[in-house]
Amino acid sequence: MNRNEQLAGIRLKLARAWQQIDALKPDIKAFIDTEPYLPRINFRPQTHELTVSVEVQRAPDPMWGVRIGEIVHNFRSALDHVVWELVILSTRHAPARGSKNQFPIFETAAGFDGRGLSQFLRNVRTDAVDLIRSEQPFATGEGERSPLWHLKELSDIDKHRTLHITGAMVEAFNFVFPALKHDAVVHREPARGPGPIQQDSILGRAYFPGVSVWPFADDKIQCELRVDVAFDHGIPTSGTWLVFATLADAGNRTERVLRKIAEVIFDVEL
Repeated sequence: MNRNEQLAGIRLKLARAWQQIDALKPDIKAFIDTEPYLPRINFRPQTHELTVSVEVQRAPDPMWGVRIGEIVHNFRSALDHVVWELVILSTRHAPARGSKNQFPIFETAAGFDGRGLSQFLRNVRTDAVDLIRSEQPFATGEGERSPLWHLKELSDIDKHRTLHITGAMVEAFNFVFPALKHDAVVHREPARGPGPIQQDSILGRAYFPGVSVWPFADDKIQCELRVDVAFDHGIPTSGTWLVFATLADAGNRTERVLRKIAEVIFDVEL
């Protein structure tokens, strides 16, 4: 098998992951277009407080978590696959049964230099190790912001449970009041985004000291709520990793790393 054929499986896994992303995108867009999260206005005369909360019309399809897990698996598997081929390149045979060879993703140099080298990159030649090291979250300076780190987190979660997704506010919620019936001092507290959205979550508050009836001449309050779909339970910053941005960043970084390894180590184009 020539070197180009060695990487054929990696190409197929990358292509499949991007196909799955393309198939998922219109489904989630259609969900967002139905306005599944609506602002609800409530004025309490006793406390002189107006709140804007969320009414959840429908939740994201739980099956999307399974589909996203398959995307994550293909990207992660492509990285592990290249390490398998790197071992073969160095030793002329596949890793031994029980081998822990895989693509390391470490937040610290100590972790990479320890378990990463002794277990994950065992029998991988030095120039390949150096290249892989240069893409680590600690080496790029991104730390937990690294798309590779996000891929690792999502992969670890998906191995043990279904990835959970939720609606998320993509920026600060805002609301505009119509004209007041009477002069009043108004204290507004809009929610600070982004973050997850759940039933009855408070998006904003306003206080009307001394006012005990609906304070506006108009019945309607203009509310602006921009939402997207994000990862929820188990994610370090729940509701802030937007699904498409996170998957696209992880996929692009995975492909960049694999292309570099293909060109520099295997001397072929991915």
